[in-house]
Amino acid sequence: MMHWGVKSTIKIFRTVMLEIYLDEQIDKINARFGWNL
Repeated sequence: MMHWGVKSTIKIFRTVMLEIYLDEQIDKINARFGWNL
């Protein structure tokens, strides 16, 4: 079984990666449509 610390670290890492990914997608959309949000 995985140690709870490892699971929580993976969860945090996935959350951070998702936030970075979404920020990049929003930046691409803003650049495409010229929105300043």
